[in-house]
Amino acid sequence: MLRTFSCVVAALASAVIVTPAVSQSFTPSSGSASFSGWITEFPVTCNLSGVAALGATTATVSSKTLFPGNPQCGSAIIPYGAWSAAVIPGSWTTVTLTIGRQDILRRCYGSITAAWDDATSTASFVSAALPASSGPPCVVTGEVVVPGVNIL
Repeated sequence: MLRTFSCVVAALASAVIVTPAVSQSFTPSSGSASFSGWITEFPVTCNLSGVAALGATTATVSSKTLFPGNPQCGSAIIPYGAWSAAVIPGSWTTVTLTIGRQDILRRCYGSITAAWDDATSTASFVSAALPASSGPPCVVTGEVVVPGVNIL
């Protein structure tokens, strides 16, 4: 019986394939990075800029501004909530963005998945739905460029 058990354990042990853990991270993984870009909720397009504090897997936006594009940007439409970006484990081509905006009628805020282009340090999203405080979601399209930041 012991011999059978030992053979089974040996067979299982030889079948186990050890692979190193793969974990994505931002590089650089500390300091700060400026970003710029644009966001559209049809028909209004706002330009955006800001600064993010970089961590290994999350970048926390410390300042953000929406500005014209459209005259409403920065006055009637302003940033809302805590913004951030996070790597997605197992992916070098997508990131999670948490973003929001507010106008006189409602707030839209939440997390969306964005395509990441490492060559241009750009996150882009098309027709992403942000949950709204009232009514239907805000459907947004946009692009954020963070020069010098990559995903390893």
